[in-house]
Amino acid sequence: MVPITLTAFALAACGHPSWSGAQIGADGDGPAIRLQNGDVVIAPNARPEARVSAQGALSIGGKAVVVTPTQRAQLLAYHRDAFAVLRSGLAIGKAGATMAGSVVGSVIGHLADGDTRNIQYTADQQADRIRQQAAALCGQLEVLRQAQDAVAADLPAFAPYAVLKPDAARDCRSAPHHG
Repeated sequence: MVPITLTAFALAACGHPSWSGAQIGADGDGPAIRLQNGDVVIAPNARPEARVSAQGALSIGGKAVVVTPTQRAQLLAYHRDAFAVLRSGLAIGKAGATMAGSVVGSVIGHLADGDTRNIQYTADQQADRIRQQAAALCGQLEVLRQAQDAVAADLPAFAPYAVLKPDAARDCRSAPHHG
């Protein structure tokens, strides 16, 4: 199992302002960070959901948490960084779909011509681009983890919602998509 999963349900997320369905998971079965109606929602096991709005407001279990201006700025950075990771994940998903269509088209075209040499080259080029995007996503994941840790250190109510572990970016980089 890949330690960090990034999923996006394209029909719900692409082009929709709420980005519903896009999520970052601490692992396949663990707590998740997802986007819902413009908010970043953190849902750790056995705890009420926390929500970080685009304005830097925090609510836990539906109740507003009073934050200082510094904490609000940290929550804004966390919100921004979560959206950046999810945008990258969506871009990788789109690139993967494009790659699949391109490779199928290449296979059909080259089989019709009787020339199969360029099929692997086309696939390899596109896979390299996706690997580069995945590496950038892992870097963004580290930025998000740092933003999360800054909020958790300064706002104790947020600490249980710091679901990205210190090795999240390392685990992301060692996942099969970088092979």
